[in-house]
Amino acid sequence: MPYDYFWRGCMWIFPLLGLFIFLVVMIAVFCRGCFRPLWHSSGVHSHEESALEILKKRYAKGELSKEQFEQMKMDIL
Repeated sequence: MPYDYFWRGCMWIFPLLGLFIFLVVMIAVFCRGCFRPLWHSSGVHSHEESALEILKKRYAKGELSKEQFEQMKMDIL
């Protein structure tokens, strides 16, 4: 089988496919959990809320009085 047959046939696909699979496995092993979709904001993770945001939600639900809210807000800041 001549060397030229490797390129005329579709045999060149297998090394590229193997390289692609190898790269996907390496990324999956070494970057577990470090990828986020592009629409997520950078900086603070979207699943983590700041203490002030939690306090505002509790006040909006009516769990805290205005005095409690103001006191806790001053404690946080």
